[in-house]
Amino acid sequence: MAVAIQDQKPLINLGLVRAHIAAGFLFIVVAMLMGVLYALQFNNMYPFPNIEFLSPGRVRMIHTNGVAYGFIMNVFLGALYWVVPRLTKRKVLSDKLGWLIFYVYLFIVLWAVVGILSGHAQAVEWGETPSAFAANGTWLFPIDELVMVGLTL
Repeated sequence: MAVAIQDQKPLINLGLVRAHIAAGFLFIVVAMLMGVLYALQFNNMYPFPNIEFLSPGRVRMIHTNGVAYGFIMNVFLGALYWVVPRLTKRKVLSDKLGWLIFYVYLFIVLWAVVGILSGHAQAVEWGETPSAFAANGTWLFPIDELVMVGLTL
């Protein structure tokens, strides 16, 4: 028995695609703002010279990580949620899992920004993402590991 076209669920979860694209563009705007702030130091016009958590080094790390993890990965995931169902003619396994991945990944990227601003970054170019927050010697939140787990989902 054939199912009427109007009874079928849509192949693509447009809300999830739009959420990833919107988050990606929000992160690129913030990353560009951080890039402009970083560039101002070269003209001796940096507006926050005595504020440690907004030092040029930390602003640069937010700029590079915002582009890599905030913009590129969100737009890439949004594109995957758009392209894969069209190519395979099958829905993504679980919309709930997709939304969970979106919110957890958003939380991880924002938590990484907090870690960078608070001085917990690693001294590795393009790998500055804090591996964990250590408060009084205790490990609180392994960001690097969560990013890798999240991207493999």
